[in-house]
Amino acid sequence: MPHYATGAKARDESDEVLSMLDKLGALVSKGILTEEEFVAKKAALLKKIG
Repeated sequence: MPHYATGAKARDESDEVLSMLDKLGALVSKGILTEEEFVAKKAALLKKIG
């Protein structure tokens, strides 16, 4: 597998995680998620790309 494919895949995963964090942040703003729930989800999502 070419090296650039791995980088592209990592970027796609990072973009997906950032998009999900934006969506979760909006849910917190609307009062649907608590700050604690957001922090827990954020940690789990960041582990995916970390």
